[in-house]
Amino acid sequence: MSKFTAPLIVECIDGTNWKLHESFNFYLEGDVHKIIVVPKGYVTDFASVPKILRIFAKNSELFNKASILHDFLYDGTTGYSRENCDEFYRDGMRVFGMSDFRSNIFYKMCRLFGKSKWGGQ
Repeated sequence: MSKFTAPLIVECIDGTNWKLHESFNFYLEGDVHKIIVVPKGYVTDFASVPKILRIFAKNSELFNKASILHDFLYDGTTGYSRENCDEFYRDGMRVFGMSDFRSNIFYKMCRLFGKSKWGGQ
């Protein structure tokens, strides 16, 4: 299974966006040599998820790091495909114990509606 490193340390900078105070790594399942580093200073809104869908998370801790990872990857500069980025998001939620059913809902929403956000647009 994939895994994250380091605790999540963020600061709200404007009521909507948050700044990462410490970088963290995401180790990809099956290949310990593939590591995605989300850098210190990265700014995120956590997830552009309709509030109604957040009920499927029950606890935002189950998707906060995964959401930051997904935002970071979605800028389109890391070399991963959009599909890979969405898969990493689903995998990241599972790392924190979100069920397959619930993580698949978020994954499917990204697949359906994420295209407009892909590439930092």
